Amino acid sequence: MAFAAAPTTLDWSTQYAVNTEQIAWHIFETLYATDKDFVPRPMLATDYSVSDDGLVWTINLRTGVTFHNGDDMEPVDVVSSLERWMLVSDAGKELAPNVVSVEESGDSAVEITLKSPNANLISLLSSADQAAAIMPAEIADAAGTDLIANEDIIGTGPYQFDSWTAGDSVVLKRFEDYDARDETDWGGLAGRKEAYADTITYAVVSEQNVQISGVQTGQYDIATEISASVYDAVKDVAGTEAHVAPLGNRLALDLNHTIAPFDDVNMRLALDAALDQESVGMLVAGNEDLFSTDRALFPEVQSNVHTEAGTEGHVVGTDIPDVELAQEYLDKAGYDGETLKLLTTKDFPIIYQMSLAVQEQLNNVGMNVDLQVEDWPTYLKYRLEEPGGYTFAADYYQPTSGPEVTVWIKPTEWNGYTSDAMTAALDAWNNATDDDAKSAAMDQISEVYFAEMPSWLGPLITPVTLSNDQLQGYADYKNGLPVLWNSWKTD
Repeated sequence: MAFAAAPTTLDWSTQYAVNTEQIAWHIFETLYATDKDFVPRPMLATDYSVSDDGLVWTINLRTGVTFHNGDDMEPVDVVSSLERWMLVSDAGKELAPNVVSVEESGDSAVEITLKSPNANLISLLSSADQAAAIMPAEIADAAGTDLIANEDIIGTGPYQFDSWTAGDSVVLKRFEDYDARDETDWGGLAGRKEAYADTITYAVVSEQNVQISGVQTGQYDIATEISASVYDAVKDVAGTEAHVAPLGNRLALDLNHTIAPFDDVNMRLALDAALDQESVGMLVAGNEDLFSTDRALFPEVQSNVHTEAGTEGHVVGTDIPDVELAQEYLDKAGYDGETLKLLTTKDFPIIYQMSLAVQEQLNNVGMNVDLQVEDWPTYLKYRLEEPGGYTFAADYYQPTSGPEVTVWIKPTEWNGYTSDAMTAALDAWNNATDDDAKSAAMDQISEVYFAEMPSWLGPLITPVTLSNDQLQGYADYKNGLPVLWNSWKTD
């Protein structure tokens, strides 16, 4: 498989990056995993029960599950893995203050005791972003908040880590003792996983034309992150198949709240008024069938979390961009032409193409935007370790099942966004136990988001994956990221 940029780690619990996730979910598994419709399904768990007061969650575990090192999965492994997840992941850190304890319960269960009810616990445990990956207790305990070394990348999944050649490739091999579930109709990251291939090689191929020609000649079986702008050129090529994902990736600008000027809400609202989703989408996709505009936090197809509350004045249409309104907000912010460094990377064409569109539109209203182009590892270093080194960053986000697992909504350490109003809205969501309460909480979250504009959400870009006709049984997960179990090659 050809993909654009090498991962910095395979430690899934620490990473949102798609080039880590699409490898790591073949190695690790979680207690619950989302199916093709974003419904959490038991994976390493069998079921759960909740006490009447909503505070004690007992999660029963599958027996006979083996780690790649040959050890059986035991409750102690789950306890250590969840305790580490609460140290290294944003969702886990957010949950941790509400956790009294995570303990073994008999020979095949764990018990999570909360201080106050959280109706979304299973959703948090099923998220593919900074996942609550289960690993041997000794590895989780030894790693703590450090990244797990390659030799300790040990999970329960259908493939196990084999080798990593820096800057070139990552190789997985079939785990012969994998204990597959029975459910064949769940899809996504859940249900039955058959490892038909002996090995999976993830080859780093930064040039998209090399990826495409490699699939066409049979050098690669699949290439991901194919730019929507070349879809028309590749979709009907003999011997290949272009896969269009069911849900789009959300283009976004992550605004750095730790430094001026985006620590000022007026500056953030100025940016929003200056940008036009439709023209950004057309520049990135090059095809109106491969992007959609929607100011709501979640698209209409996700009816349980879709709401337009608070979007008034932030609409998509011919009155956007609103240059006059943008300049009004710039005046309120006291902006005086300072250089705004937009962190971007050419390793992911979708990110770089968006950056060019954003730079042009913001400069048109008097902002002074300078592109800070970095390779992917350096880009991530700025995002995670040196937040003062950039003003804002171009990015995109995978679809998520709800606000409890959506990083661009929540106050987080890495962008410095803090908000009592958003924290209260998310608490209302987590405590909601019926549909009416959830709907009211979702409206509250949306209203706070558009009042405070912690980040800018752009159009939804439909990802394209290209495979050759030797690859059979292929399916992707939610936004074009390959799920390679249940796939095989013909001669």
